[in-house]
Amino acid sequence: MWRHSAEACPRFGALVLLVFAACGEVKPDTGDDVILLEGDGGTISLDAALGVLGQSADPDADVVIDWPELGVDLLGLPVAEPGELRMWAFAGLSREQIEAGLVAAAIEPSSVLTIYACVPQERACSFSDLEVYGHDFDVRDDFGVLEATWLLTLHGTGRRGLQSLAFIEPGDGDRVSLDNSSASLDLTPSAGRPTAVTAGSDPEIDWANLSLDGQGAALASYRLDLLGVFQLPVAPGELELTLREQGLSGARAWWLEVPDRDRARLSELRGDEPFPGVDDEGTWLLGLFESSSVLPLPRVLLVLQPR
Repeated sequence: MWRHSAEACPRFGALVLLVFAACGEVKPDTGDDVILLEGDGGTISLDAALGVLGQSADPDADVVIDWPELGVDLLGLPVAEPGELRMWAFAGLSREQIEAGLVAAAIEPSSVLTIYACVPQERACSFSDLEVYGHDFDVRDDFGVLEATWLLTLHGTGRRGLQSLAFIEPGDGDRVSLDNSSASLDLTPSAGRPTAVTAGSDPEIDWANLSLDGQGAALASYRLDLLGVFQLPVAPGELELTLREQGLSGARAWWLEVPDRDRARLSELRGDEPFPGVDDEGTWLLGLFESSSVLPLPRVLLVLQPR
């Protein structure tokens, strides 16, 4: 039986979501059309609560794990192409402690007994596909015997990160299916309407000088490696209620991977359709993500409005 070492275990990244306002910290419309983000400048933060359902699987069967009905990620955005399925064994932690620990980025590596992984084929993996560093998954020695709390996590390709998750325990099932109801991420925004940042036709976003998040914690801007822009079909005054009730569900999304960068133009974004530019239809949000965080929440989220 393989045991996961602290050195090999990926640490869970910090979790913060905030909306920047243009009140001295965000400087829109400079001479060369740069939206400059610096300092701490946050006005709205969101608390998050994670809820994960459980399923059972027969430890003596080659159980199939699939997700044919999974359409959205934890934020309500269209699910990314699956890149890896992982199966975690946590020692001495209840399901509730794991949920809270993931949100607070407070799970110690020593709590992880083992992690198995599979690169999915046709949106599915079976127990026999799961490996860790070349070691085949052994149902009898691990899942059927090991006293642990087991968790499945599905990760997207590139830097999109965690898409869905579910607890799994020994039982009678021969199939485990992840869908839109397997896990939920409930957001509670603080009160107040953010001031929108004015964006020209193709502004350059510069985040090199970000140093603190909205809660005053240190933010390493070089770790921000994914940029997303989202168009929600709601008026700006309805943003707080929308985030509380449905997250980013229903938003159109465009993405750009930005490793080793600290600035980018919106015209570089890619989605199911070309990026149209910020207009007055609905509410536009720009998020900067840290892909090393276990939950797919942006470290920075700001509101954009057309010039």
